[in-house]
Amino acid sequence: MRISRRPLLLQFAWHALAILIFLCLPLLKWKAPWWQLPRHELIAVVVLIVGYAAAALAVMVFARAGTQRAFGRAMALAFGIFGLFLLLLLFKHIDAPGYLLLPVFLAIAVLAPLVVIPRVVQLGGIAVLAVALLAVAALGGKVALSHRPGAAQVIAIDIKTAFYVLRVRSHEGVIAHPATRGGGLDRLDDRLLLGTGDGHLYALRVAGDDITAHPLQIRVPANREEFANAFQGSATAPPPGNGWKELAPEVQTWRFRVADVIAHSDGDDVRIFASHHFWKQREKCFVVRVSEIQARLSELERLPGPGTWRTIFESHPCLPVFGEGAMRGKNPFRGEEIGGRLMLLDANTLLLSQGEQGFSGIEGSPAYAQDPQATYGKT
Repeated sequence: MRISRRPLLLQFAWHALAILIFLCLPLLKWKAPWWQLPRHELIAVVVLIVGYAAAALAVMVFARAGTQRAFGRAMALAFGIFGLFLLLLLFKHIDAPGYLLLPVFLAIAVLAPLVVIPRVVQLGGIAVLAVALLAVAALGGKVALSHRPGAAQVIAIDIKTAFYVLRVRSHEGVIAHPATRGGGLDRLDDRLLLGTGDGHLYALRVAGDDITAHPLQIRVPANREEFANAFQGSATAPPPGNGWKELAPEVQTWRFRVADVIAHSDGDDVRIFASHHFWKQREKCFVVRVSEIQARLSELERLPGPGTWRTIFESHPCLPVFGEGAMRGKNPFRGEEIGGRLMLLDANTLLLSQGEQGFSGIEGSPAYAQDPQATYGKT
């Protein structure tokens, strides 16, 4: 039986439009660009879309349009091949995102009748998909444009409390969006020193409602990327959005962070202190460090990065993520419980608070806050 090219072209157009719609769904779900999604989320999206494409290609090649056996063969091919990709996600312990899995599954179910329905119905379906793609692409484009870096702006909102109404002025677009939460803010001579959770440092000049940020080349020595790579995770926090919930891989590596940054100036001499996580690759465990860098205040904005930092404190014991001595529970790394706030009492006395890192005695044993030999859960 000879296959005409037109049914195959119609099917190809159908699948191409469906895939383009799939590509827009993550953007609509997370209200953030693709490159800000965690690595495991990107892997799941790619596997599902490639699985659909493979199933569609197999149906186009092996299920002849219009034949009596086409329906059953298309159904078996489509779900069989797509099932292999779902098994791949299961084998890699990656959850398939529901917002994409359901549309792809429904599209797979349409593959079988697609090979036997009349051509005019196929054309109608293609028209519907084209309209849907335009609508989804327009919404996705609006989201993408809204996340493009733009000029700094001041946004004022009123917050009602029990006794007062507070006017809060937020400065947006002054610095690049940090990859994770954390960081600190301190006075630096006639400026402010800002350290972000991902280790970047900025010198801020404030004049009324105008804030100018000058990025420093020196960077807090928190090896976030190395920690993320050790567990095939992401160093970028998942974006919040409507219906946001914890994306829960085995290790939430984006919680690895800088906790605080402070500065001490003495004439033209300045010392910068930062508390942060540090991953020890050889020992397969992490600690909390306080690092210090010294420089001339007049040369600070010209110093090459990442700078020569000195470790002045390291927590103990070193905490493993897996195995003996690791924390139990759904998330074995509680990086948000680092504590890490810093305060200088005088030029030579530094206070550091330390969180328990989840070792409360329930999920993690022992309870380090009650252990006099451990530094966690103490000041």
